[in-house]
Amino acid sequence: MLGRNVTALNNYLQDHGGTARATYNESQGGANHAPIWTMVCKIDQQPRGTGTHNNKSVAKDEASKRALEWLMANEG
Repeated sequence: MLGRNVTALNNYLQDHGGTARATYNESQGGANHAPIWTMVCKIDQQPRGTGTHNNKSVAKDEASKRALEWLMANEG
């Protein structure tokens, strides 16, 4: 299900300091007819997850997944 990692990250952050800890930066590359999106999920202003895909929402979900994995490994 698309967006489940974004939701999981938000749920985790609600229990660990608030969802304001997470921000996203986006960039678009590739041709206009075939864009490639890169999303960087920052936690406390530090990059913790990156996702790249031709669908912006999928890229954000991938970045959220990687950020959540980092948080769980480093914050418990």
